[in-house]
Amino acid sequence: QVVDFLTHVSGITQQKVRFAPLFGDVKARIYGLLKNKIIVGHTLRSDFKALSFKTDMKNVRDIQTFGLYR
Repeated sequence: QVVDFLTHVSGITQQKVRFAPLFGDVKARIYGLLKNKIIVGHTLRSDFKALSFKTDMKNVRDIQTFGLYR
């Protein structure tokens, strides 16, 4: 449950998210979409940590750390 939406910063209100899907449902869908895919992005470890997402790092191309992009 969200305690403070920081509406003055985010613009998000309780009314705007009243019918939003549950985080666990969205997370499961994200897992399904990314399973066995090559994932390209920037600083992905922090995103994975926030989502408690575990993936085979051989399928990750993080432009911050991937040698070919340096």
